[in-house]
Amino acid sequence: MNDKIQVIRLEDAVNVTRNLLRDFEYGYSIDDLVVEAEGFMKSYSFEMIEVEEWER
Repeated sequence: MNDKIQVIRLEDAVNVTRNLLRDFEYGYSIDDLVVEAEGFMKSYSFEMIEVEEWER
């Protein structure tokens, strides 16, 4: 059985992280940044079907 997994492109994750680091430099709290990170990652993510090793 194949399960769907949420994935994000590496380039998108890096961009989100860079922007959040800039926000941290401006004084945002870690708690606020964690909430923002989760929201941004969800908005950039998409579903893929996980392929079992033996199916490759």
